[in-house]
Amino acid sequence: MESNGNNAGFNMETIRSANGDKRQDQILLQPFTYVLQVPGKMIRGKLAQAFNYWMRIPEDKLMAISEVIHMLHNASLLIDDIEDSSVLRRGIPVAHSIYGVASTINSANYVYFLGLEKVLALSHPKVPPHPMKAGNGVVMMIIFSTGNYSILRAAA
Repeated sequence: MESNGNNAGFNMETIRSANGDKRQDQILLQPFTYVLQVPGKMIRGKLAQAFNYWMRIPEDKLMAISEVIHMLHNASLLIDDIEDSSVLRRGIPVAHSIYGVASTINSANYVYFLGLEKVLALSHPKVPPHPMKAGNGVVMMIIFSTGNYSILRAAA
């Protein structure tokens, strides 16, 4: 992962939706990029590199996998801070105290779906195609944020 400013090893240009709408991404990713300004220990990426001694995954794919792991971890921190009513994360005010709970949840969910897009882009034969690819996950975010799960049941 390439460093881009204070974004904890992320090249933020690679954390974009497949539709390429940079303005949409910028708005949705604000809480996520905020939490990245103070990097963690990066232990998950180090573990992936250590395990790769035996797994021998090509470097480009390992980088993509490590980035997805890091994305998912940091997105989960956004949700965890809301669930725990945290005040600080890594010494700074939590994202939801600045951007609000709804925007922070939407940001975390959006990052989950961007991570899924990155995994699907690896084109591994054992990864099934995603059944609801419409809207780069925005449809899914709306479903989860509104609690309208009947759409999911109908698609199953």
